[in-house]
Amino acid sequence: MIASRQRRPGRWPRNGSDDRKACTDEPKTNPHKAAPEAMKALVALENYVQRSGLDHSLIDPVKTRPSQINGCAYCIHMHTSEARTRGETEAVTLVSETELVNLTLCVAAINAWNRIAISFRAVHPSH
Repeated sequence: MIASRQRRPGRWPRNGSDDRKACTDEPKTNPHKAAPEAMKALVALENYVQRSGLDHSLIDPVKTRPSQINGCAYCIHMHTSEARTRGETEAVTLVSETELVNLTLCVAAINAWNRIAISFRAVHPSH
């Protein structure tokens, strides 16, 4: 059995090497080209969330927080920039049962996007 060490999101190797540049400057691969059908399914989930009736003032912070926890700079940048563009601020909102289900799907979708962006070293276009 061969033990493998995987880098956890947002953490750098402890061996003294500075792997940060390699992890952020160049995309590793394009998942849309590598697995187009899988990515179509994820895009379909994202499209559902966007059309679910949830207000973007609720979607953006819900997507930003898991992105922070997962260490996904690409998604943090995208969702905070979009929220600022719309003039959004932090607010607490009560939601219905349907909205709760849709928010749960929103969290599932952003977690999947974070895994893809981190794994394939996505670089946000504005950088």
